[in-house]
Amino acid sequence: MLDNSNKQPLYFQLFESLLSTIQQDLKPDDKLPTEKEIGEEYSVSRMTVRLALKELEKRGYIYRVQGKGSFVSDIKTENSNTFLMLDLKNHFDMTREVDISRSVYSYNLEKASLDLQQKMRLTKDSKLIHIKFQHHLNKKIIASEHLILKDSHFYNISPQTIEQYSLEQILREKNISIKAIEEQYTIAPLAEKDTGYDEQRLVLTITKFVYDHDNNLILISIQKLLSHTLTYKNFIWTNLE
Repeated sequence: MLDNSNKQPLYFQLFESLLSTIQQDLKPDDKLPTEKEIGEEYSVSRMTVRLALKELEKRGYIYRVQGKGSFVSDIKTENSNTFLMLDLKNHFDMTREVDISRSVYSYNLEKASLDLQQKMRLTKDSKLIHIKFQHHLNKKIIASEHLILKDSHFYNISPQTIEQYSLEQILREKNISIKAIEEQYTIAPLAEKDTGYDEQRLVLTITKFVYDHDNNLILISIQKLLSHTLTYKNFIWTNLE
């Protein structure tokens, strides 16, 4: 049964439950129960079932055949990252004994600089939310992230929320749709001001500019990775309908 008191939407709880069943009990090309059967088993509406199945399909765990139903996919099913945030567990062989963690170390509401006012179409008194993370491998820092969020779109977001949920989940909860993401890549020696890293190494910086359907820049993500610790990779499932 799903938990109505859980902060996660019912469809996402159902998605996670179905995913667990797929990974533990099913093999490629096995057929899933019908929408009606799933709804009856979990006591949820047909719409909730459809949303959960759509999420599974979007992430590549299942495929659908018109008139026949939903089946377990036999192709790659794990994103290396999400569109907006790093998911470093997918960059390492998790059969080895590794400890990967992420934590928020800075959260501030700051007045936008003149440059960001122009880029994000803000007034001079507008505020931006700045959230900074550190990623650790066996308790050593291997990457950092700096999110710059438009307060008008992400108001009331807390450090706890950003630690618990991905940005994609938060965007869905706030009904914010994304039209485009521009990415820029640079590699350079680690600057002295970038404290927290143990060694002076080359750093890969990935900057993402995220635009909504009104072509407004609403989010900037700056990711820095120590290039000697991992091979950065990306594999993103998406539906282009």
